[in-house]
Amino acid sequence: MTSAMSVYDFFGYTIPGGLYLFAIAYLLTIFQVIMIDFKSIEFSSAQIVVYTILAYIAGAVFDPFSYVWYQRFFKPDNISATTLEEFKKNNSKVEVKFEARDWPILLAFIRQESIQVAANIQRYQATFIMFRNIGFSLLIFSLLQAISLIVLMIINSFLPWLLISSIACLVFSTVAGKKSAQFDKWFYTMLYEAIAARGLEIADLVKKIPTPTESSK
Repeated sequence: MTSAMSVYDFFGYTIPGGLYLFAIAYLLTIFQVIMIDFKSIEFSSAQIVVYTILAYIAGAVFDPFSYVWYQRFFKPDNISATTLEEFKKNNSKVEVKFEARDWPILLAFIRQESIQVAANIQRYQATFIMFRNIGFSLLIFSLLQAISLIVLMIINSFLPWLLISSIACLVFSTVAGKKSAQFDKWFYTMLYEAIAARGLEIADLVKKIPTPTESSK
């Protein structure tokens, strides 16, 4: 794994992981388990490092749950297979000898041939993971805002901004889920294109057209 890929992987979990931690703190505040004044929070350098590490861990822990959510609501059916069929249709001159289920082997082959190319391909996978987790964390926020609203209504209070915030988080969660599906498809597209390019020769791309003089010889 290259350093570039490590960075993509790190932020793919850390950014949504920070949202997960914030959601947990917000939930504990709602039920008054802890009292946090979010407006006055200040972090020292050491606390930022600790929070970043915890955010990465939280992102990795919640990732399986986000994948279940993604599969249920956003993942296209047989995305690797449908993307391969689309690739064959758009590149009819390319003879494909592999199947969609072979994609891990294809990625391993590309990594062996060029770590940089593999890192560029896996960048789409890391972005897919990030958007998937951001979408799921926003869904959690939406539910927490709805819970807050219900609790306040029980005690005869109503804050319109909670309703607006809950709806907004739900909308952005849906947008992030759809965006993750897009990057998931782009990952397979880039992988298939890289494999096809490895099998091309310069003669497959450029053909010299003989001049009239050369043709007469």
